[in-house]
Amino acid sequence: YVAVLAYLPALIGIGLLVSILAQTQQQAFLGLFLALVPLILLSGFTSPVENMPGWLQVIAEVDPLKYFLVLSEGLFLKAMPLEDVLANTWPLVVIAVVTLTGAALLFRSRLE
Repeated sequence: YVAVLAYLPALIGIGLLVSILAQTQQQAFLGLFLALVPLILLSGFTSPVENMPGWLQVIAEVDPLKYFLVLSEGLFLKAMPLEDVLANTWPLVVIAVVTLTGAALLFRSRLE
């Protein structure tokens, strides 16, 4: 449950960043589609991240879905130890803090 509480703000932050950068609701929908499809493909859901080229593996490191898939698979299927859970949870917290802070700063600058 702690992993879910770290994953949801990370996703909300990505959604807020895209919606703040968009001028209209239609642009926001297209922007989310443009952002989420690559995030899903880079998460390791369709193919393992280890099999991707090195430059894609670097991009996949900032994908919150990658960490959540590792956590959900490890906790439900493999009885993942607590150290591994924490090692995959703290990047979610960092992504959430960065995206939510960026969204807040962009929103404030747009109001001025």
